[in-house]
Amino acid sequence: MRRWVCMISVMQGLFFSVGAQDILKEQTSKVTTVEADRSITAYVLPVRREPTIDSDVTYYWFKAGKIYHTQGGYSGRLLNGHFSSFYLTKNLKEEGDFKKGIKSGLWRSWRESGILEKAAYYRKGQENGRFFTYDDSGVVKQIGRMKGGKFHGNVKTYVSQDSVTDVYYRNGAVAAKKKWLPRIGFVKPPKFFLQRGKDSQDLNRNK
Repeated sequence: MRRWVCMISVMQGLFFSVGAQDILKEQTSKVTTVEADRSITAYVLPVRREPTIDSDVTYYWFKAGKIYHTQGGYSGRLLNGHFSSFYLTKNLKEEGDFKKGIKSGLWRSWRESGILEKAAYYRKGQENGRFFTYDDSGVVKQIGRMKGGKFHGNVKTYVSQDSVTDVYYRNGAVAAKKKWLPRIGFVKPPKFFLQRGKDSQDLNRNK
């Protein structure tokens, strides 16, 4: 009986030790900076292997209390984990995730008024997939797809309350003539584009 009690105590100790290590890892990997027009909260979670540098990709990194971004290289601790920037009014300005120094997944930006400005997906540091842009009143202004940071596929621009342009692109080049279409109602983006990201970190997600 005593042996079982000891084993349970050891297992509990290990469990809480691992949990404490995760919390400590998150706390020591969290960085904050204040710039002229915004404040930033980001993470520089440790990575298992250094990334293979791509000269076409912009890397974000932290050094000496500041966050930098350079194309095709870095010289500090790579941003790795959740990123949030705020206006001086404390309103959210930009939010997304970094993976080994490059933007990854869903990124969103807001105007200082709190109106959503843009929502887009990133893959390997470049826009890839669906994107939405919004006007000053929060109504969808443009919707389409990106591939490697360039328009790819149909891109619709809502010019006015009653007209829409539809242009087909292939790797950033116009592949079909512009079409003018009647505007019917308003476009509603998927709900997950509008939901605010999690405040807590998944310590294993961005390794």
